[in-house]
Amino acid sequence: MEQNKYAKDEIYYYFNAKYSRPDYVEVATGENASLFTDYLDEMGIVDTIEKYFRLVNDVRTGQLITNIKHLRGSTMRILRSYDRPQFRILKSYSLFVLADSILELLKEQSTFRQS
Repeated sequence: MEQNKYAKDEIYYYFNAKYSRPDYVEVATGENASLFTDYLDEMGIVDTIEKYFRLVNDVRTGQLITNIKHLRGSTMRILRSYDRPQFRILKSYSLFVLADSILELLKEQSTFRQS
């Protein structure tokens, strides 16, 4: 059951990742939030990384874990066509954050089963 949920999440966030949409604008901030558009506009590596770190951590744009899943899906999609360091770093960051949250969920689940 858990594996099915994980697989559904992977598929959903890969195909529906908001940051991979061309010309996507974050509604809450009115800011362009498209990795593809930023890449075509030749935004610098550091600027791109800082921008998406800020966007995923902004409570106005949604919950952190949901934003991180969107970031991971977006970077996975864009890396298929454009293998650039900023996308690899953002993907690594999202995996790092997700691994930590999943570990906490696993600990919580094992504690629940013991009680």
